[in-house]
Amino acid sequence: MAAECKTDSRTFFTCGTPQEWKYILTVYKDAVRLKAQQKNKKPEELLKLDSWYQDELPKLIQSRKERHITHDELVQVMKWKLARGKWRPRLTDLVRMNTQLTVTEASRKAFKRLPNLARAVPALCTLKGVGPGTASAILAAASPECAPFMADECVLCMPNVDSVDYTVQEYLSFARQIQTVAGRLNECDKSRHWTAHRVEMALWTHYIVRELNPTLLNLMPIVGDEDGIKNGKSAASQVEHTKSSAVTSENGEDSSASTSKSEPDEETSSHVDETQSGTEDTNDGEDEQPLTKKSKSE
Repeated sequence: MAAECKTDSRTFFTCGTPQEWKYILTVYKDAVRLKAQQKNKKPEELLKLDSWYQDELPKLIQSRKERHITHDELVQVMKWKLARGKWRPRLTDLVRMNTQLTVTEASRKAFKRLPNLARAVPALCTLKGVGPGTASAILAAASPECAPFMADECVLCMPNVDSVDYTVQEYLSFARQIQTVAGRLNECDKSRHWTAHRVEMALWTHYIVRELNPTLLNLMPIVGDEDGIKNGKSAASQVEHTKSSAVTSENGEDSSASTSKSEPDEETSSHVDETQSGTEDTNDGEDEQPLTKKSKSE
């Protein structure tokens, strides 16, 4: 099982030990760097956006008397989301069409509805260009305890999921499974620091590292090694020793990988399913074709 946790992200999600999850989270920034180098001629742009999203935005939201995001922050969140996924300038143009007032009101309403994600997501989907995926990114910054970001790579690691469907119900199912793993890890981990967002970050890291530099997964602590020690050294120290090769390798070929490695080529529109979400919010704006999961026979 330990070997499968290194080569298959779905197995890691369902069976990974707290020690393995801790290790994977330590290489998150390496995964972002690998992704940035794969996608852009200027990888520092994604690195800066990710640092802003993970570190600065949550503090800005919490510092306000009534939690909300601004128009400029919404645009930045969209830039971050597209920089990690498929770049679609049209979505950035759409979110720019929102006014400061509508962004403030929609985000304030959504944050007040937390931790009820079924009510919070549709409140944000009333904004132009914002669907469940972008809404989840905003909610993860405001309430990481309960709200994971709906990254394609993470959704495809869920049991019995072969493609990503940008609906509220799809996100709620994803969030429940992420929250379950966070609860399991916290029961076994004395630090009890696992939130839904941290689980999602670690899962995304595993998926990206497995594709772009699987050698980093060889440093995962062995099962039962509570101190994360392998070959006489801590896994974290070994990561530092191999970082230079990690950030330059883009071979990503893994014969046991069962997920698609290609970016989508066509744009599709998705929508908030009114009958499923139980709301009247209809503006989705998720204008992208998700990754799809290949069968093992392929």
